Order: sequence, then C-alpha cells, then structure tokens
Amino acid sequence: MIAADSKDWSFSLLLESCTEHGVVRDIVRVTPTGRLSLSSAATYLGLRPKTLRNYNYRGIGPRSSKVGGRRFYHIADLDAFIGRVSAI
Repeated sequence: MIAADSKDWSFSLLLESCTEHGVVRDIVRVTPTGRLSLSSAATYLGLRPKTLRNYNYRGIGPRSSKVGGRRFYHIADLDAFIGRVSAI
C-alpha cells in the first residue's frame, strides 16, 4: 500500500511480513525522488539500522549516496542488493 503525506511530500510504503508471532507491519518513508533514509532502508531490507551501517562500512551493502551528511538509498539499489544476497 502506498500513501502520500502532504506535509513533507514523501510517500509511505506499508510492508507486511508473516512471522511465527503473526503479521508484522512496517511503514517505510520514501522521498519523491525514490530515496530512503538509513532507517527506512534497513526496515525495507528487514535489518537493523546498525547492521546496514556496518554493511556500508565494510563495503558489502547496497549502493548509497550522501546528501547533506545523511546517507540515502534508492529502492532499485535495495532491490538489486536483495537479488545479490538471495543468489548466494
């Protein structure tokens, strides 16, 4: 599900996953240019932000860019990372 937030012109993706404890719902915020913040990208990948930061430091994470000192990820790069990891 995609919902627009008129307050800051960002979009939200509702992710649902089934676990042994039931259905887990997470909201991921996406900018109009398709970028996700570190915490939203980690949620999208099912990781903790610290793990994604560690992957980036070690050079094994998805491609990212820095804007104003903050790290952002594009959805296409996250999907490509998922494809690389699942192929291993």
